[in-house]
Amino acid sequence: MGWDSEGVLAGRYRKLGRIGQGGMGAVWRAYDTGLEREVAIKELWVPEQVSEQERRVWYARMGREARTVARLRHPGIVTVYDRVMGEDGRPWIVMELIQGQSLDHLLTERQALPEQQVAAIGLAVLEALSAAHAHGIVHRDVKPANLLLEGDRIVLTDFGIAALEGDATLTRTGGVLGTPAYMSPEQIAGQTVTPASDLWSLAATLYAAVEGRRPFTAPTHGALFVAIATQDPAPPTCGGPLAQVLSGLLRKDPADRLSVPQIRDLLTTVTGPDTKLNAQARRSADQQSATCADTLNFTDDLTLLHGTGPLPDDRGRTQSSRAAAPLPEQEAVALYRRLAETDPDRYRPDLARALNDLGHTLYGLERFAEILPLRQEAVAICRELVEVDPDRYRPDLAYSLSHLSHTLYRLDRFAEELPVEQEAVAVYRRLAEADPDRYRPDLAQLLSNLGHTLNRLDRHAEAAPVRQEAVAVYRRLAEADPDRYRPDLVQALNDLGHTLYGLERFAEILPLRQEAVAICRELVEVDPDRYRPDLAYSLSHLSHTLYRLDRFAEELPVEQEAVAVYRRLAEADPDRYRPDLAQLLSNLGHTLNRLDRHAEAAPVRQEADTIRQ
Repeated sequence: MGWDSEGVLAGRYRKLGRIGQGGMGAVWRAYDTGLEREVAIKELWVPEQVSEQERRVWYARMGREARTVARLRHPGIVTVYDRVMGEDGRPWIVMELIQGQSLDHLLTERQALPEQQVAAIGLAVLEALSAAHAHGIVHRDVKPANLLLEGDRIVLTDFGIAALEGDATLTRTGGVLGTPAYMSPEQIAGQTVTPASDLWSLAATLYAAVEGRRPFTAPTHGALFVAIATQDPAPPTCGGPLAQVLSGLLRKDPADRLSVPQIRDLLTTVTGPDTKLNAQARRSADQQSATCADTLNFTDDLTLLHGTGPLPDDRGRTQSSRAAAPLPEQEAVALYRRLAETDPDRYRPDLARALNDLGHTLYGLERFAEILPLRQEAVAICRELVEVDPDRYRPDLAYSLSHLSHTLYRLDRFAEELPVEQEAVAVYRRLAEADPDRYRPDLAQLLSNLGHTLNRLDRHAEAAPVRQEAVAVYRRLAEADPDRYRPDLVQALNDLGHTLYGLERFAEILPLRQEAVAICRELVEVDPDRYRPDLAYSLSHLSHTLYRLDRFAEELPVEQEAVAVYRRLAEADPDRYRPDLAQLLSNLGHTLNRLDRHAEAAPVRQEADTIRQ
């Protein structure tokens, strides 16, 4: 299973375009029609000449990436939303869409960056790594290409070769893994990697960013490995605390490297205490201190135990046969059930998380009916936990409720979905009051989902205030981070317009449509290929609103602009946009006729008929 003939994956994700590609895969921009948002989808390519066993190792590794990152909830780590399994066993990872470029791309343009900016990047990545390390996960491939810059946000991505601390499974499958120039001495030696290895790679990355060159260079990989293992890098020219971080981390013995608190203090000295990135890092550190004490989830441990031996040669295996095979996540649930029976206070939280992990895996197999009782049980456990310790377990309840509501949505059980979604919104409101930076985006998304559910049930009068609140929350988010949240604000404005349309409150719709168009025009100036469809959509709805208000003279220029934008889109993708262009041309012809401009209307309507034919 991959993209179908209409450019849709798994019946849900509509392809919008390629973001980038390398020798082993591609990343696509897509539209999630279920949750009505844009996402990034990672596709893995495996060379045709590799053996079937090697192929399945690569597929298992990518599936592992999805599970690894899904258990990490941190603003500095890319969010995984879904894992879709292909018929050949290949997983497709659906992720948060990051609006920005990689550090590698930035260094290609500028060669080197100012010390303060490099220190700020280092501080943000340090907190992201600390979050991963607190869950026993070592990234193993920290490098400029895996750091994405989205405004003031730095995002660590590509956990494709990550490992649980102390695990050697990946090196058993065929040698050392990583990017040679940024690998630690212990990594190139094939030894067990620890969090200290990631800190070495972070230092090598920061060295390249501030010095304009990598700490070690050589004509071949073999010579490069020798240099990393036996030589010292040239002393950094930056000097000061940043140089202390670089020299203190690029030490051969992991035990001799600086600790995380030492690194944090030195980098903060360079950036100053009041930068936006430092504020984000402090919040991340506070969040991390609350999660470090959580018991580690056994799901990935069990996955590793199942993945250490040779993989069977099963080229003809289908998705249905994979679905019948035992799942590691099912064993994790069984294990935690037994533990929770003997010590419920300690292991019920882990059981709830294991149930949700199993739900994610079954979702990738499209076994939605089996997911429902798992989600319901996780919610029931979390409700009990919240009664005992609300501050600690309210986030788990919110997370479980949101996934239960989505499962009911996929089963078309909207009436049952509604109270679950309402409860999820109430819980996320509480969380957003206490920690708005962390939970306000989730609240906005849940409000949007609740509005959709109420609309599906024809409860438009109840949907209107919910969608008004979603607009208000997205406004606040867009004020703080316009690059990231203005597209979501546009969607929320248009959603509210649809609901008010069903209530025939046309006068209230007009300013919403006008604002959506104004934002889209600004977005198109920044990234025309990406946001031109949003502008076309918003213009068409603004023109229709003006039509319903009998303001035909004002409708005309909006409709003409919409036609011009749809023409551009239809040139690039005629199969997708030509029907919309025909409809807009027909509407424009009607508007011209209403204004008694019949000579202008005739060729417009003729063009519409030609396209339809």
